[in-house]
Amino acid sequence: GNAHQHRYHVALAKLRGREKRRENVEKKDREGAAKEYDVPRGGWFERVSCPHYAAEVLLYVGMCAVACGSGFGAGGIITGAPGFGPAAAATRTAPMLASVAANLALAARRNHEWYLRHMPDYPKGRWAMIPGIL
Repeated sequence: GNAHQHRYHVALAKLRGREKRRENVEKKDREGAAKEYDVPRGGWFERVSCPHYAAEVLLYVGMCAVACGSGFGAGGIITGAPGFGPAAAATRTAPMLASVAANLALAARRNHEWYLRHMPDYPKGRWAMIPGIL
């Protein structure tokens, strides 16, 4: 997740910098801030508007999986101490994962709607963050 998140942040940054140096004929139909942006392409951008958000959710899923697999301290499992083990770890990490995913889903939806509203040439078949879901 971390490598993908970085990759897509870099891609977005390069688009903005490149657009300041060149004129794009397709942008004549755009207004305001939309003239400064280009449509991101390649990789996960072909399916979703915010692949960097999807990658961050994936990163948190991985952290939760590691935490649940380790039981937040396997020593507690061996000694029989309460509050350890995969079920307890899932109880601790699930709210974190849910809040991160919900926050990024809202942001992705807003970004996606902005793209569609301000960029007539934006691909209509893209999803906001997760293909087939959001």
